[in-house]
Amino acid sequence: MKLRLKFLRDCLQEQVILQKHIDITRFEVRELFKISKSARQSFHQTIPEIWKPILLDYCYGKMRRVCKKLSHNLIENSDWSKHTNSNFMINLSDKPLSSDVKCALGYGLSFANQHIDYVDVVKGFCNLEKYGDVPVQDLNICKGLIYSSLTAPNIPNCPRRFSLAYKELKNDKDLHITKAGKSNCLVILNRFDYVDKMKILLNDEVTYSKLNKNPLESVNSEFNKNLKKYLKGNDLLIKQFSALSLSLPYLYGLIKTHKPDNPIRPIISSTGSISYKLSKWLVSILSPIVGSISHIKNNKLNSLNLMI
Repeated sequence: MKLRLKFLRDCLQEQVILQKHIDITRFEVRELFKISKSARQSFHQTIPEIWKPILLDYCYGKMRRVCKKLSHNLIENSDWSKHTNSNFMINLSDKPLSSDVKCALGYGLSFANQHIDYVDVVKGFCNLEKYGDVPVQDLNICKGLIYSSLTAPNIPNCPRRFSLAYKELKNDKDLHITKAGKSNCLVILNRFDYVDKMKILLNDEVTYSKLNKNPLESVNSEFNKNLKKYLKGNDLLIKQFSALSLSLPYLYGLIKTHKPDNPIRPIISSTGSISYKLSKWLVSILSPIVGSISHIKNNKLNSLNLMI
């Protein structure tokens, strides 16, 4: 019965709603426990001491094998295991990944737990009540069913083994996870390999120059000064784009898996930087004008000292 209970728990982890059957099985386990307790007393009274360890080891070993086989078959035949795609993950590290980690990463970068927006649910019922032709009685029944399910305990919409797999990767400080340069794949590599590749990239003195101090304070002050100069009289935009306690852009690398030795593609992220809000606003203005053009060549206009 305990094997059956563990099997049902594994099913529950695979998003099969079997709580009712688990409750019934728990009741049966409690009843059978009383019977097994008397049988255990009889076992110790009738079996000689020399045979007890051998018989108990045999029984426990058989139970573990049966339990492992049931769990393995359940996971292998699960929809979560069938629909994963190993092409979403490239392992360049020295560490072999477990089957659960591969299965979890096989759902790609966009895989995440989805959360219900309760406001949208209420809006939907209001619109249905206002514009739909559903009878009031039926609508109230639907509201009761939906609202009661929303107040129920939140059940994760992915197996627990996926959560443990993500936690395992997060706690492994020897691995670095990033994206591929020209695909939506996850790339896993040794952290020291990633650091070495970034150092080789930054040691190029033709492209990069080392700073003697953090320029954040001076750049922040200069940006706000020019902002007030060019937007003089427009206090609303000055307030909107002013830089206050922001951060510098940071560099990270994507792995070019389509090239030999997997070099790094450098990416500068300006999210949260000094000119981020202004740049985002300019994009919304310029995008309808330039259409599908994604870049322009350098020209004399770039000599203007515009801090964007």
